[in-house]
Amino acid sequence: MLPIAVDALGGDKAPGEIIAGAREAVAEGIDVVLVGPSDLQNREGFELIVASEFIEMHEDAASSVRNKPGATAEEADALAEFVQPMIDGGIDPDTVADRVVEAVKAKQFWIITHDDTPGAVTLRTRSILDGTNPPQLMH
Repeated sequence: MLPIAVDALGGDKAPGEIIAGAREAVAEGIDVVLVGPSDLQNREGFELIVASEFIEMHEDAASSVRNKPGATAEEADALAEFVQPMIDGGIDPDTVADRVVEAVKAKQFWIITHDDTPGAVTLRTRSILDGTNPPQLMH
């Protein structure tokens, strides 16, 4: 299973609460990689993808990304290395587009682009109805 990238500064009481949540995920068998500033390197044994720029709570996300060009080539390479296996293992974009167009033409409310989605939805729904913790849905 591919690891989950977690924004180490992405929440209230970060990074402490975020790291605590990441530890819980690891205890459940989920691989976690933190994304955040370099001072979090080697924190709690998590791999870190360094991000030298981040968006403050009071900033607009869309304009902030354009106005924070400070990420280094090394940071970009590290993130690309993390994301590439997900891209390689994903579904062809043309296939997704075709399925979306077909569903819109057929006036379908639910658009299923990935073959494993129905099974994942079934597992999630069963978990909700049973009142259990959500299962790991995708692999």
